[in-house]
Amino acid sequence: MIEAKAGLAWAAIVGLALTAGALVPIYGTAVLAALLGLGVVAFSYVRPQAAIVTWVVVTAMVPYWTNVYVSAMGFPPSAAFGLPVLLGAGAAFLMRPQKARLHWMDGALAAGALIIMFLWFSGELQGIYFLRDLLLLWALAYVLGRMMDSRVIATAFPIIMAVVAAWGLLEFAFGLHLFADWMPSTSHTWNRIQERAGVSRSEAAFGHAIAYGAALVLALPYAQRLPRYSLVTQLLLVAGIVVSLSRGPLLGLALTLVLCAWVLSTPQRRVRDTLLTAAGGLAVYFILTNLYSGEYSSEVSSSGDARLDQFFAVRDHLNWLSSAISFTGPEGSPIVAGIAVIDSTPLRLAVNFGIIAAFLALTPVIVAGVRSINRKAGVASVALAGQIPILVVTSFITQWQVLIFFFMGLVTSEVLNAREPDTIPTPSHQEKSDRAQDVPDRLRDIRRSEVVRMQRITEEPQTGRHRVVGPAPRHVQ
Repeated sequence: MIEAKAGLAWAAIVGLALTAGALVPIYGTAVLAALLGLGVVAFSYVRPQAAIVTWVVVTAMVPYWTNVYVSAMGFPPSAAFGLPVLLGAGAAFLMRPQKARLHWMDGALAAGALIIMFLWFSGELQGIYFLRDLLLLWALAYVLGRMMDSRVIATAFPIIMAVVAAWGLLEFAFGLHLFADWMPSTSHTWNRIQERAGVSRSEAAFGHAIAYGAALVLALPYAQRLPRYSLVTQLLLVAGIVVSLSRGPLLGLALTLVLCAWVLSTPQRRVRDTLLTAAGGLAVYFILTNLYSGEYSSEVSSSGDARLDQFFAVRDHLNWLSSAISFTGPEGSPIVAGIAVIDSTPLRLAVNFGIIAAFLALTPVIVAGVRSINRKAGVASVALAGQIPILVVTSFITQWQVLIFFFMGLVTSEVLNAREPDTIPTPSHQEKSDRAQDVPDRLRDIRRSEVVRMQRITEEPQTGRHRVVGPAPRHVQ
């Protein structure tokens, strides 16, 4: 039987190779992509955790606008590489002896996704990118986060983001922006470098300084838990956040440091964590004070005023279960109350998909915030709760949105695993009382048996050997 299966496997490989060879002259690129995809699927099945970590590396270090086009629809790197990873790792996950466990947050996000899909199929949402973002960016990242081993990501993620932070520091120091001319397009501006106060802001491969800084903030709680080089990694991340010159990430930095000291700090590290929090808070205050004063203060204040204007302009147009946007122009650009850009994730989701769908989509963020306040949060929950200031002032952009949903999956798994001890049956009060009453009786029986054994030993006839009083050695017994 084994030989027959091996023969069939070799026959399949030979057939696949012959088919690929015949198609290469006509469909060379497609064949190469298919073979690479199959290789990623196989690798993900054999090493699912390593494959998901590799996906995080691709997501963080390949520009978001490097799209792979299939039937005129662009697949960002996180989707193009993530689909085969999901197939392989998902198959390995389902083959485990342990059954997959679901949490009510899985149901909340699924319900939100169903609402969005209904709006798209009913025609309220126009454009395939709504469905693409939902399935290939958000849902895919969330499922990979649910399958991720928390111990693996706890070490891998801060190291990956420390490299990204160092990349941003080099950009800031030398003005070397690798992707400033990468795949320019009239439909996006992600390759353009932003400036603030006359200084180019660091972005690495994230296409936006806010997305870059926010992603680094996500890694701070994990960096605090590293067994080695924890302080160096934290300082590197903080420096990277600072050179983004973005208020949202700076506020997220301050909140994350406070939450780390409040939730994760141990008695041995409390002094160090408190000092780091104070230093980070002072740095944020100093930078924001300088940004809001001087000759370049108008840049910052104008963007803040624009966010308030957006809220007051669209709040009366929001619906509970339907979209508030209309589509205009030859490209069908979505607008609401004459506004095309909304710089707030909750507000953007509510405008696009309705208030209920927005609430369901952000459920893990809310849970992470509540658990952090109650000091019941784990590292993933603290990291996601620290993103709340950024989410309030920034809409989902580039690969930062992918990492947010990845962390939503991590938070759901974290909450689910934290409930495991509660599933172990605990004895009732009556059982505890019965056991307490049994203890003296058991001790009395043990003492009686020891007395009887000692009497038997001392009453044995003398045989010239020493009498054994007490427990006999192992070789005598």
